[in-house]
Amino acid sequence: MLPKGLKDAEKFALAKKCGFEGIEHSPMSDLAAAKELGTLARQAGVPIHSIVYGGWDAPLSDPRPEVTAKGIAGMENALRSAKALGADVVLLVPGIVTETVRYAEAYERSQANIRKLLPLAKELQVTIAVENVWNKFLLSPVEFARYVDEFDSPWLRACIDVGNMILFGFAQDWVRTVG
Repeated sequence: MLPKGLKDAEKFALAKKCGFEGIEHSPMSDLAAAKELGTLARQAGVPIHSIVYGGWDAPLSDPRPEVTAKGIAGMENALRSAKALGADVVLLVPGIVTETVRYAEAYERSQANIRKLLPLAKELQVTIAVENVWNKFLLSPVEFARYVDEFDSPWLRACIDVGNMILFGFAQDWVRTVG
């Protein structure tokens, strides 16, 4: 969203001038460049606080092993990228229900695949934050809280986007229930 013609340091300085307190970034494959970028952001006073991996193109709920392997590899890169950038959170869409992926399957597969990522998250000290999005999955605050709690891990938390639940309920209910 920042002007493309600026150098990275100038972009971060502009973000700070505009009142931003932090930046959400995308994963980077070049970890040395990520470390340098994170340093520039912190020097400007707008640290990179989170990485938005998403997971829409390779959902961890997909029945095809090659798709979930791509999703796991993408998340592993996102976790390493977060560490290099100085971020302590990676945002993840936990699963997607489709005409070919049943709800119960999405629940089971996504949890199994996220569990594979928790040892790396712990090693890097980076939290995986599953977000409530329009994915036809985890549609109530009670279920969302239960899903997160079942991991019983400090490295898996909820990311509540109050704009995303407008079709499914009330923000204040989600905040009070999920925490």
